[in-house]
Amino acid sequence: MRVSEGRTGSVSAVALAVALVAGCTAGPIGEIRRTAPAPSRPVDPGPPVEPRHLRLAVPPGAVLHQLEFVDAARGYALFVDDGTGTGTPTPGPPGPNSTNLLFGTADGGRSWQRLRHPHPAGLHQLYTGNGRLVLWVEPVDWYVSVDAGRTFRHYRGEQPPAAYQPTQGSYQVCCDGDDPPRVVRWIGEERRDVPTQPRLPGISGVADSGDRLLASGLADGRPYASVSPDGGRSWRTTALPEVDGDLGAVLPVLAADGDAWLVGYHAEDRTRFPRLWRRVGAEVPSRWVPVDPSGRPDRFTSVVPLGDGRLVVSSPQGTGLVADGRYVDLAWPVGEHYLRMLDDGTLFAAHPPGGGAWLGLGSGTERRWVEVRLAGM
Repeated sequence: MRVSEGRTGSVSAVALAVALVAGCTAGPIGEIRRTAPAPSRPVDPGPPVEPRHLRLAVPPGAVLHQLEFVDAARGYALFVDDGTGTGTPTPGPPGPNSTNLLFGTADGGRSWQRLRHPHPAGLHQLYTGNGRLVLWVEPVDWYVSVDAGRTFRHYRGEQPPAAYQPTQGSYQVCCDGDDPPRVVRWIGEERRDVPTQPRLPGISGVADSGDRLLASGLADGRPYASVSPDGGRSWRTTALPEVDGDLGAVLPVLAADGDAWLVGYHAEDRTRFPRLWRRVGAEVPSRWVPVDPSGRPDRFTSVVPLGDGRLVVSSPQGTGLVADGRYVDLAWPVGEHYLRMLDDGTLFAAHPPGGGAWLGLGSGTERRWVEVRLAGM
């Protein structure tokens, strides 16, 4: 992503042509000296990446369908064998001979163990979070494990069971079809309303960091934010200025240190770089400052708050950092892939078609990266 220029002396036409082609400079007539190329801008190689590449005992036709981690140690891989032996996924749902194979790791991808799959046939989706592993077998079968895949409980229904919900976060906006929607907390498989609901029109999302909650809403082109420092017992709501242009949704993101952001998605194209606001100070009501960083890309894939006013962004141009009103490139290996924070603060991105995923161990921008890559024998 990142030309050098050369120069020649006053020489004969033949010597000049040779110098230009060969990258040399010319001295006295008939003498040509080789010179070093002009210096180019140094390229930041980024932090070293530790490879954890393994081949698993799967049939020749099996391909990696999903690769997910719960934290830096625990992860799951789902392979699909279409029965053709080609190793190439076929279009559409798996055929009648398709088989799903489930693997788990407890050491960050250094080793993998085959897990008993409770329902290996069919079209599957895997979900993880809050210590749970959930397998959805279309259209109505759900299998939930709370012991790292050793045992599963079976549920039937077109809608996800309560046992699935904690994978999506302890606090959520509930529920589809409810009017008005409300903020709830999942304690195990029990759903409870928070003590007091935020006075928030068009509520669309909630984020949490311990007892600190941030809820967002959008009504008539105006974003709203509501902050609770005490697990939903009290709220402070702020109406932000109306926004020019069509916003489709405003969602909250909250760092571990309480650094709060709103992310405004464009209605016509959710891949356009979003509108951003950051909460500054401790005034009541909160003061939300729009952030339009210089040097930012036109598109984005994901945003993750790192704390202390820093927001990491993945995009088709790679990964970058929003801080102090600027966007700067980060030499991270995850590229454009969707980046998220795991339960223990590890950054995670996956690219199953390429067979790999990345774990960012550490804190803030100081990360040691691990590349987990899986393939068949």
